[in-house]
Amino acid sequence: MATAAVVTACAAVYLKDLLTDFMFATASPQRQYEWTEEEASKMLQDMMQAIPTGATDAEELPPFILGPFILAADGPPVEGTSDQRRRHIMDGQQRLLTLCLLLAAARCRFLASGDSRYYGLAKQIKQLLAQNGDMVEGLPEQLRVQLATEEDTAFLCRLLLEPDCQPGEGELAGEARRNLSTNLQLFRQQLDGLSLPRLQLLVHFILSRVIVNVTTMPTISEALHLFLKRASLPELLKRGLSLQHLPDGSEELAATADVIITLDGSLLALHSFMLATHSRKLRQQLSAGGSAAAKAVAVQQAFEGHSLADVRLFLRLLYSVGSAATSVHDSSELRGVVKLAHELDAPAMIQACDERLCMMLVNRADWVDWLLLADRYGLEQLKPRAAKGTLWVMLQGRLWAPQERRDEDLRKLTALSPATLLMLFEGLLAAARTANRCAMYKGTKLEEYLPSQFSAWKKPGNFL
Repeated sequence: MATAAVVTACAAVYLKDLLTDFMFATASPQRQYEWTEEEASKMLQDMMQAIPTGATDAEELPPFILGPFILAADGPPVEGTSDQRRRHIMDGQQRLLTLCLLLAAARCRFLASGDSRYYGLAKQIKQLLAQNGDMVEGLPEQLRVQLATEEDTAFLCRLLLEPDCQPGEGELAGEARRNLSTNLQLFRQQLDGLSLPRLQLLVHFILSRVIVNVTTMPTISEALHLFLKRASLPELLKRGLSLQHLPDGSEELAATADVIITLDGSLLALHSFMLATHSRKLRQQLSAGGSAAAKAVAVQQAFEGHSLADVRLFLRLLYSVGSAATSVHDSSELRGVVKLAHELDAPAMIQACDERLCMMLVNRADWVDWLLLADRYGLEQLKPRAAKGTLWVMLQGRLWAPQERRDEDLRKLTALSPATLLMLFEGLLAAARTANRCAMYKGTKLEEYLPSQFSAWKKPGNFL
């Protein structure tokens, strides 16, 4: 595979060259595949209309402009290589995947025809859909487009490369998979109505006359910044991208809301695409379709039991992809948000809270509570910091905390997971080894305190 240079300017590229020169990965800010039969059918109709009746040579037809693509060069490495990376697709994923489905349907028709004159074109299509493996080097065949999960990529691989693929109902979990399968079946049906010469002309037209304007940025953050400058508000909402450039309470933002709920007597105008993008729990409920009323009920139930202040702060983080966390100066404000984000399975929100809490000073008397919260809700960055603070409480807390408070802290720690208990245990052992050399323990008589407790600390399950 040729290695394409990273550029920061727009270049017109034929689809054949795009699929030959690059390997792709869907970017995390991108929404899942959501084009329905309507969008897929319209793309095919537009291309068919660009090929006049009686045309026989695609090279003589005018170019067909498909629209802009924004890529980022810092995608995951291509398996089996040391110097090649996939391109993150920031803009263009829906069109690229739909074109792959269309080419796969054409390949299926060529193979099913039994006419060897079209086998060469079928082979060329497969090479564009997937990079050949190398049996000598032990490299597997790889799809040009890698989806967010290995399972989804494997599903797409079957759709595109297996001519007779008929996914079972159990494989069609999620709207994206259903759309991919439905659109492939749609293209198969529509292409069955074309003669083989006409279909051959269509494929040559797609490969040699369809042009995309590609901008490749060095990093995904730069690609996202470029997209934010170009995209309209509805497009941002559909992708669940950052809205931090909009003021709070923007009339334009409220006007595009499609979910209205009531919490503690206050109306909240929300966007189902934003919620489904950042909450895995709501994604399952909202991506199944249904009326606006049904979506509102699902969101209402998700927020019930949480205070209006916690929900509003959660939404601020949601609509700014976490950047609003920098405006939080009281760590206690994030407790309810972390709990809500955990219930909604919103990893980006948990990460935003995690990063902010690590930057904030936490009252030393609260370290044990924060360690419990970090352990329960997966705040992986906060956990080691809270563990160090908890060790300080355990080893020096007797100098300022009453015995009842220290006993209560130890009782709380029994609720920690085994992995976090082991982290504390290792910290205690390290403290024992360095007690006589580390200045922070001077004056605590730790060397006298630890030996009396050490026999109980030898096993992580017993040291409390």
